[in-house]
Amino acid sequence: MNVAEVKLGGLLARAHKTFARRLIDRFRESGEDISMEQWVLLLHLWEKDGKTQNELASCIKFDKTMVTRALNTLEAQNMVVRVHDNQDKRVNRIYLTHLGKTLKERLMAIADEVHGEACKHISENELNQFRETLLKILLNLETPDTSVSNQST
Repeated sequence: MNVAEVKLGGLLARAHKTFARRLIDRFRESGEDISMEQWVLLLHLWEKDGKTQNELASCIKFDKTMVTRALNTLEAQNMVVRVHDNQDKRVNRIYLTHLGKTLKERLMAIADEVHGEACKHISENELNQFRETLLKILLNLETPDTSVSNQST
């Protein structure tokens, strides 16, 4: 098959799904039962602890129900706690527990291994070009397309 004939959306979806499945399988092999949604939440909390549920949902582009479900599981596993905001008691801030914080090193090492497997036989130059291209695709899709509305005027 000619590479130019491969549909980009399908290829991206397949690569994401395969990468995610490998990562989750490795987590399970190490004794950690972490879903992809929980992993993404942990990544954001390791970056900045104490975000609200709404902030998390917004920055990771997950719906609020999915975030709530993943947080419920992380809370049941004693990885996060919900704490009422001091200024607005209706708002919950999410904080990592000691366990949630200590998992970072081990889980990041596993993620780095999977990343290495995914990128073997690919030069740093090729990876950088791929990143640049993906960022352009994201920018194209996340920026409102004004050409359609301009054509009607």
